[in-house]
Amino acid sequence: MIALVTGAAGFIGRHLCEKLKANGYAVAGLDLTPHKPAWCDTWHQVDITIHPEGNPPLLNACDNIDVIFHLAGKVHALAEVKSDAAEYHLINTDGTKNLLLAAAQKKVRKFVFFSTIKVYGEKIPGLNNRLEPISETTAAIPDTPYGQSKLDAEKLTIDGGYIDDATVLRLCMVYGPGAKGNILKMIKTIKTGIPFLLPEFHNKRSMVDVRDVVNAAVLAAESPQAKRQTYIISDGNTYSTRQIIDAIYRALGKFRWPVAVPSWIFAMLGGAGDIIGKIRGRRFIFDSDALNKISGSAWFSSSKIEHELEFQAAFSLEKSLPRMIADIDNVKDIEL
Repeated sequence: MIALVTGAAGFIGRHLCEKLKANGYAVAGLDLTPHKPAWCDTWHQVDITIHPEGNPPLLNACDNIDVIFHLAGKVHALAEVKSDAAEYHLINTDGTKNLLLAAAQKKVRKFVFFSTIKVYGEKIPGLNNRLEPISETTAAIPDTPYGQSKLDAEKLTIDGGYIDDATVLRLCMVYGPGAKGNILKMIKTIKTGIPFLLPEFHNKRSMVDVRDVVNAAVLAAESPQAKRQTYIISDGNTYSTRQIIDAIYRALGKFRWPVAVPSWIFAMLGGAGDIIGKIRGRRFIFDSDALNKISGSAWFSSSKIEHELEFQAAFSLEKSLPRMIADIDNVKDIEL
């Protein structure tokens, strides 16, 4: 079996390529960088935003490929603004369409698209009342250019008529060895001794280890039941922000300050930040949106893939943290 992994130079891409090679696949990587990483057998430097009619490298990359795992795209930025919509659409939506067109022309059998829970948006009913998790049957109503671009790409993947055997994976926040983003920043901050004085908001957030993500992806590629299906991928647990912080303290063997700033102070600061942002015409460093990032819920169910494909997550954050901490010096600190 020959697999093409787009975005192969990235965090998830590396883990996926290594998993595929361990399972006996020949792995071709595709990315914008010209440098072939060690975890790929062959390499294609390709810009997927160019239509395949004028993009021979894209067509060549799809030659003799059995399955495509599509990770490449413009990732969500915390400072995302509406003006980013065109770039998100070009890379995430049009790029996916171009890849699907090339795959169809080259008769690729299977297509696995990596999407995100951001397709649901932040204001869907039930997201913050914590009564039950969001599932694949919940209406996806994205409220960001990133979320909209990924939902449009999902529709092309499943309903566009390009590759009949296609699967969409909606990923919760991904952690694990080599992960970047907020958990990495928390680890580095706590290592310095700066105390986290957040209260227990009792929010519920779903996450997933990268090794479980790639296991789910291979399972979806090899399971006939996954044809034209969409699956949410999580580790099956929920974490409040305070629980994440406490787990990091335990993994580091650090003392955690037993005091916390009351939640009403955060609410007051968030409201003040909203007012300041309106006066100055741009967001303040801390406002209601920032507060929601640390106190809001994003609880999602992976029961569909568990029941249909017998997927079982092998990792939890607590189990993953020691390896993440051990690898921290090899990870660049950037925002996702």
